[in-house]
Amino acid sequence: PIGVAVDSNQHLFISNFGDNGITQCNLDSLGNVDPASCLTSTISTNLNPEGMAIYNGNLYIANNYTSSNLALSCSLAPTGINIGSCMTLSSTNVSNTIRAEDIVFDNYHAFLTYYQYGYIQCNLSAGSIDLNSCIQYTPGVNANMNTPRGVAILNGMIYFVNSGNNSISQCPVNFNGVDTANCTNIMD
Repeated sequence: PIGVAVDSNQHLFISNFGDNGITQCNLDSLGNVDPASCLTSTISTNLNPEGMAIYNGNLYIANNYTSSNLALSCSLAPTGINIGSCMTLSSTNVSNTIRAEDIVFDNYHAFLTYYQYGYIQCNLSAGSIDLNSCIQYTPGVNANMNTPRGVAILNGMIYFVNSGNNSISQCPVNFNGVDTANCTNIMD
């Protein structure tokens, strides 16, 4: 297992890298996992699921498989994930060798980190990712990023976990996206 997400209906989703699937477990009112409820579903043979995020009633799964499919979007129901609804998300604006590792949303964008290089920023439109707006960034040394893998957002800041130099980059994020000119490393 690599990625994890929790929805508002007390379901825990776990990505199974290499097994091409997602495990769903029910949580009790205290947040404890009911092991008997856990079910694993295979989604696609062209999927190495990693990071996951929930946005606008969908579970988004970063795809670390060399292809043009950045992620998958699967609708969520009160009973959990609807595997039959899963759709691949790809963009002609992004290299077809991208291997997405994590995904996060703010009010305006989806951000995906990708294997060894940087991140992808896509605008949100009508409650989903506008795939024609995706831009691939390789910020390098100027943004203090070195192989960003994990990503999180809180209060106007985006945080990238850099596996290349064991640091965390903290960058302002706004309507235009990541302000890489003002990124700082908060942990070395």
